[in-house]
Amino acid sequence: MQIRIEVSEERTTPTGLAEVRLDCPEIGVQSVLDMKLSSVREFALGDQSAAIDTLFVASIVYSIDKLVPRWLAADRWTRSLSVVFPVYNPELWAGVQSQLEACLAFLTGDRWTCGFTQLRSSLYRPVQHREGQIPPYIEHPDAVSLFSGGLDSLVGIIDWLESHRDGTLWLVSHHDGKVPGPNADQLRLLPLIRHQYQGRVGFFGVRVGPRTAGTEITFRSRSFLFIAAGVYVAYHSGNRLALLIPENGTIALNHPLSPSRRGSCSTRTAHPLYLSMLGDMLNGLGIQIPIVNPLELKTKGEVVAQCLNQELLGRIAAQSASCAKHGRKQFWDDRYARACGFCMPCIYRRAALHTIGLDTERYGIDICIRGVERFRKGFQKDFRAFAGFLQRINDDQQIAEELVANGSLDLERLPEYVGLIDRARDELRAWLRDKGSDDVKRLAGL
Repeated sequence: MQIRIEVSEERTTPTGLAEVRLDCPEIGVQSVLDMKLSSVREFALGDQSAAIDTLFVASIVYSIDKLVPRWLAADRWTRSLSVVFPVYNPELWAGVQSQLEACLAFLTGDRWTCGFTQLRSSLYRPVQHREGQIPPYIEHPDAVSLFSGGLDSLVGIIDWLESHRDGTLWLVSHHDGKVPGPNADQLRLLPLIRHQYQGRVGFFGVRVGPRTAGTEITFRSRSFLFIAAGVYVAYHSGNRLALLIPENGTIALNHPLSPSRRGSCSTRTAHPLYLSMLGDMLNGLGIQIPIVNPLELKTKGEVVAQCLNQELLGRIAAQSASCAKHGRKQFWDDRYARACGFCMPCIYRRAALHTIGLDTERYGIDICIRGVERFRKGFQKDFRAFAGFLQRINDDQQIAEELVANGSLDLERLPEYVGLIDRARDELRAWLRDKGSDDVKRLAGL
C-alpha cells in the first residue's frame, strides 16, 4: 500500500508548519498532518538537523498508522506500507533505511518499505504567538524525560529530581488532537510537579496526528513519535544528554499474557530490543543520545514502593493516569470514574498501589468484585488473559522461553528478566488474595 507525502512550498498551517498532505489512493484516504510544538520554537525555525528529520518521519509514521486500518490486511493485522519520506538529509537516511524498516516492523508488526527524498522547503515558518503561549524555558537542562501523565513517568521524574538535587529536567509530552485524554492527564500533573520542584522543570509538548481522525486505534507507532520528540529536545539541549523513558520492566518486556498476544499484538513501547534497535539507528544518523529506562528492572509495585518522595507520590498519584480504555464507558458500573479498572494497565496499577496502601481510587468496574460476572458476559478479554497468565506458567524456564520468543534479549540478563516477571505475578496474586472475591480468586487459580 503506497502512501504519498506532499509538503507544500506555499501553504502554511496556523501552527507554523508547512502543509503536509498524506494520501493513500488505494483506500481513498487523505489527510493533512496536524503538528504543533508548544515551546522551543527557535529549535525548529531554520533547523535542518537529523533530529528534526527524525521528529518529522516519526510524525508521518504515526499518522499513517492511524489512517490505514488493519482490517484491510489479509490477516487483519499485518499491513504492507510503502512510503517515501521528505527529509533534509536523504543520503544520511538512506544509510539507515534497513534499520528504520526493521525497527518499525518490530514495533508495529507491519511490513514497511521506506525511501527518502529531498525536502525542498522549510518545515517551519514564523507565525505570530500570543503572550504566554510558550511555557517556561530551561536553557541548559541536565536531562530530558518523557512525560506521559502516567504513574511510571511520574515516579521516574520524581526519582530523577530527588537524586539530582541541583539538576534541571525537560519533560517531553505528546498528544493527538483527536485523542485529548493524554494532554489533560499531562496538564493535570505538570503544575503539581513544578510546584514541588520550582525552577527545575521545563516542558516541551508536541501535538501530532492526522487532521482526519482515522479508524485504527492500535497506535503501535506512538512510542517512536514520543521518543523522537524527546530526542529532538535532547539533541538541541546538550551533547549526549540522556533521554529517560520511565517504564516499569513488566510493561517494557510485555511478557505475553496468552499465546494470542505474542509479538506486536501487545505493545512494545520500551522493549529492550526496540530501544537498542532505535539507538543504533539514531547513532547511524549521528545522534548520540543515550536512551535510558531507569525502571527497566522494577515491577510497577517496586516502582511506587521505592519512589524517592513517598509524601509527594501519596498526594498526587491519583492525578496520574494508566487506563487504556478510559473513553469507553458504556459497560462501566461507575461512569464518573476516570479509569475502566479492567484493562491490564489498570490491573497492574491497582496491584502496584496496593503495595503502598493507595489502591483506593474509583474505577468503572471493580474486577475484584465483579470480575467473574463480567468475564462470563464476555466484556473482559483482558481479565480472561490476566487470569490465564496467573495460572498457566509453571516454571522459570517457560517464562524465559516466552520472553525470548517475544523479542530477542541479552541472554546474560535473562535471569533478571525472569525474576522480574516472577515478582510481578506475585504482586498480582497478593492483591487478589487481599481484595478479590472467592470467585475471582478461584478463576485466577488462587
